[in-house]
Amino acid sequence: MSSRTCRRNSTTVASPYVHRATDGYGSSDLASPAYDIEAQDWFSMPLEADAGIWTPLYFDAGGGEIRMVTRAVSGRDGDRVFVIDTTDLPVIGLQGCRTLRAQRGKLRH
Repeated sequence: MSSRTCRRNSTTVASPYVHRATDGYGSSDLASPAYDIEAQDWFSMPLEADAGIWTPLYFDAGGGEIRMVTRAVSGRDGDRVFVIDTTDLPVIGLQGCRTLRAQRGKLRH
């Protein structure tokens, strides 16, 4: 599962999201008012940290619709953020890990 959030003049203009579906792959655009993209940790944390981050474990309602952790990195051109790239890891797919703990910015098992 992956997303690339594109911004123009500090405004999110598109956030195409590709994910696995029962019949292959599905896609959607997360840049909708209902999803409230700028309130999501995977969006705000890399901006605050000015670095790549791991999110805490969460249920992605309106996106992947599963429990996951996300790696998110902002792309910058000087002081301007033009993209946030993400990759999601479904927690159900992490077999063999006794526990999975995500603290703001760090993933540990």
